[in-house]
Amino acid sequence: MVPGMFGWRNPVRNDVRVSEHEPTGDPDSTVAVAAPSPLLSRPGAVAGEGVDGAVAAHYGNPLREQRLLVEGLAAVDLSHRGVLTIAGPDRLSWLHSITTQMLTGLAAHTSAETLVLQPQGSYRT
Repeated sequence: MVPGMFGWRNPVRNDVRVSEHEPTGDPDSTVAVAAPSPLLSRPGAVAGEGVDGAVAAHYGNPLREQRLLVEGLAAVDLSHRGVLTIAGPDRLSWLHSITTQMLTGLAAHTSAETLVLQPQGSYRT
């Protein structure tokens, strides 16, 4: 296994394992821990737990912060999450076939959240 842009690449199988904070039990998927966010040094920052341990869960007043998010006056630090870019003419139909999101009509230069399905059509929590 060798480090890749957003995870670890198995040079034999040429597949990618996206960064996680905890091993999944699969020996091929044990990967690097995300670096702590610089925002964790801000006053009142409380580190998240588990896979969100590299970013702040809140900054001292979670209820107020939630209200500000709803009003569009705050942002969430997602710097510990990976970004995957897929190119090619059939990218949207391929992604649609392996995810829970309808992606066939996704406009250029936009993003979407989705869950990647297992071959049986279920997702892993």
